[in-house]
Amino acid sequence: MGDSLTQQQYLELGHVFNQFRIRVPVIDEWFLTKLGLTRRGEVFANSFNSMPHLVVGTRRIATVHRRLAELYARYLPLRLLEPPFELPSLTEAMQWHKDFGDDPGRAWLRGIMSSVAADMVKNPAPAATPKPIKRPKRA
Repeated sequence: MGDSLTQQQYLELGHVFNQFRIRVPVIDEWFLTKLGLTRRGEVFANSFNSMPHLVVGTRRIATVHRRLAELYARYLPLRLLEPPFELPSLTEAMQWHKDFGDDPGRAWLRGIMSSVAADMVKNPAPAATPKPIKRPKRA
């Protein structure tokens, strides 16, 4: 593989999928299904945070959020490539029951989460510098 990934390579390589306890498709799975495309799943993870660990030392790939990929690329021997198609942007939202809208503790938590999200938009994470893969020397 070079510095980019073709659609055929993307679909043929083994994938690490994220699968929640309740079977709800994540955005990349939903998007590929809409396009009528199927990829080859090899490993199922129960969180986005475990996905980068499951590709290290393999020929598997995983489609994860950019910030998460860049974070893990600082510590793990990962190679970050753009997917061969543009995924739709993801909008995160908070919701709560109307009966708890005035609860001081929940209002405080919503304020903290809103503040952190706004800060992430203003100050994007610095680009990752992936570590080179160190191969053991053979005797």
